[in-house]
Amino acid sequence: MKRVKVRVLALALAVVFLLPQLALASESETQAETAFVAGEVVLGEEGEALAPEEESTADPEAAPELSRSVAPLGVEIPESTQAQDAVYPWTPYEGTGDYFADRYEALQSGHVFEAVTQERLQDIFSSSGNYYILLGGPNIATTQKVIGLIDEQARADGITKIYVFNPYLDDYQADITDAATELRGGNASTSIYNLWLRLLTFLPAEAPVSDYDSSDTVLLLYNRNEANPGTAGTIRAYYRYTAADLAADTASSGFNAVAEKGEISQVFRGGGGAVIASDERTSLQFFNRVYNGGATRIEGSTPSANRIGAPVTLFDGLTEANFKFKQVTFGELQTIYNTPGEHVIFYGATWCHNTQAIIGTIAAQAASNENIDTIYVYDTTLGNQLAFGTGASIDTVTGTSSSFNSRNSANANGNYSYSYIYGEAVKPLGQFITENESYKSNSIAYYPNGDLSGTLTTNPFASNADNPAYDPDTQVRNAIRLQLPFLIAYDKSKETPVVRQWLHAQESVNSAGEPRYLEYMLELAWVRATELATASTNVYSNGAANEQGLTLVQAAAEAVVQVSYVLDVPEKQDSGGDTGDDNGGTDTGDDNGGDDAGDNGGNSGNNNSNDNSGSTTGSSGSGTGTVAESARTVTTYVTYYVPASSGSTAGTSSGSNTAADSATQTSTSAVAEPPVAEDLPDTSTPLVKSADLTDTDEADKPFTIPLWVGLAVAALALLAIVLILLKSGLFRRA
Repeated sequence: MKRVKVRVLALALAVVFLLPQLALASESETQAETAFVAGEVVLGEEGEALAPEEESTADPEAAPELSRSVAPLGVEIPESTQAQDAVYPWTPYEGTGDYFADRYEALQSGHVFEAVTQERLQDIFSSSGNYYILLGGPNIATTQKVIGLIDEQARADGITKIYVFNPYLDDYQADITDAATELRGGNASTSIYNLWLRLLTFLPAEAPVSDYDSSDTVLLLYNRNEANPGTAGTIRAYYRYTAADLAADTASSGFNAVAEKGEISQVFRGGGGAVIASDERTSLQFFNRVYNGGATRIEGSTPSANRIGAPVTLFDGLTEANFKFKQVTFGELQTIYNTPGEHVIFYGATWCHNTQAIIGTIAAQAASNENIDTIYVYDTTLGNQLAFGTGASIDTVTGTSSSFNSRNSANANGNYSYSYIYGEAVKPLGQFITENESYKSNSIAYYPNGDLSGTLTTNPFASNADNPAYDPDTQVRNAIRLQLPFLIAYDKSKETPVVRQWLHAQESVNSAGEPRYLEYMLELAWVRATELATASTNVYSNGAANEQGLTLVQAAAEAVVQVSYVLDVPEKQDSGGDTGDDNGGTDTGDDNGGDDAGDNGGNSGNNNSNDNSGSTTGSSGSGTGTVAESARTVTTYVTYYVPASSGSTAGTSSGSNTAADSATQTSTSAVAEPPVAEDLPDTSTPLVKSADLTDTDEADKPFTIPLWVGLAVAALALLAIVLILLKSGLFRRA
């Protein structure tokens, strides 16, 4: 009997000890699995984090703020930092909409700074007036040290605008002041250093320009003499804080903020005397000057179905009060991507005549849209070699260049090594729709995270001896290739962040059964429906002909309607702070030919992208034909994708509605309502698939019990032990 009691006691003790442990282990395993699924971080080659399958439900506060996580230049990064822990300018974070407040420790909203691109800086340098320009960036330790002091002193002295240019175009490593940089275009002569050389033509060859180092922070008072607009400007005063200054101040703890502000104040006074007010070059002035000049150059003097044949202006009737465009830097684009709310983003280029064709229409529609504060314009071209007239023609742009378009595939020879900037610029868009993607043709090869010693991404569409089949489980796919212009509405909180986009739906499907689309590569003559353009019966084509038989003017009219669809922002947005995309033209690198590096399987990177000559002929596309008169009601023609399962049609038509596999409906007699987001095809498929943890067979799952069950059974077992001990007489007095 005593032996039985001992065994029962031992069993009860085991239950008391093991069940809670089993339950706790089960609970921990469940939490770990939930956390992994919620974050869905997938590691690819060399441990880099790949695109998530779905939006993370992790606490946004846990996301690193870039200005507090990335070591600026001059700050050592511990060697123990793991690759997957690295933080880059494109690492997601919780943004406020203000690039400077997000990226600089010392700044909050209400500062005097405005970021400018290399192209916009050229416009400022070639404009008469007094301009305050800061050379620095959030990745530069000296800038982080003094930018707060510059802002404080500027506001104290009544300075309202300081333009900031970061020589690191990606806020990371693309330093245009480095003559030995590895980052280049199609050949050694297209190093990004050329973009710095172009800026130097506007500046005197003296300090602090002649001995400028990108680790320094320099504040300039720059003056362009209105009486002598064709000559280099002058630097009336400057303040410089160098990496050596920072090192000395850090070593001696001798940083004197008061003294530094005194030096900064002298710049605002031109070296002494009264404060010199800051002149400004607005976005409208920039767009008018550069886009009108570029478009006039393209349109030439001979009218045709594709060309106006006379000087043109694109933003007539718009004012400073209702002009909504703002050209943004790569760093600002990342802020937009990370800021809550819906944002309209226009990817376009000043040199691109297809962009010139529609940008005025977008600006005009946005002007009257109270729900839109800003349309952010991002150019995949890293910089431009703008040519201006001289003397009285200084405000005329006489030449542009696409030589530094990041939307070209990198290759093992080092060509287009800066394509990672494009790859990281479009990654936040997820599996968005483009013409090339829907036709499973072109894509852009790049080095993830700008690691030029790493492995290039893989073409997902090519499979041959040189390009083995793409494996999404072990490889990073090429970036999706968009053509300029490209208009979207973006909301980071959505499963599919690109909530609306500007596309023409074809009637056919691709090999995967997915609908095909064309992007709108238009000409200004088509949008304005000139007499010669309207008379043309050529069918609109971009790579492939549109399958509805739209003429050039009809396609342009449809595109105008689709602009209004993309700009249909539901509520007021949060306001915060190529090689030639031609429709059959002869610009070097026209999109129709598929000659960009990496197109259709080669990733060769041998495209020469230089639009300086402006030799576009802008052919109307392949194929001609006669379209029924009812289909030429150009102001009412619209077509869009409708899911086959919806069973709906897009309006009525006096002609015949055609639908391939019930996927597309066409209306030619009335403008159909623009599609809502649910009517567009599902684009939530991830760029890189991850292992599905939820598909484990029941038989393979370990036995687990809830924590409360284990504790309850343990309590009962403990009670049984007490009863056994009481009954055994162990607690009786002798």
